[in-house]
Amino acid sequence: MQIVPGLFGDWGLVRNWGRIGSSGQLRTDWFDTEAEAKDARHELHMEKAKRGYE
Repeated sequence: MQIVPGLFGDWGLVRNWGRIGSSGQLRTDWFDTEAEAKDARHELHMEKAKRGYE
């Protein structure tokens, strides 16, 4: 997961997943502020950690 700036002052949380060696899937969720994007990244990270992902 990474946070990227948008063209219009918004911020995107980019997630990429899939099997190793394949192109996988890509999803970008847009937020008004960088802080909102960081909060969303933290929440997703904590959800994955509960399921055993690193």
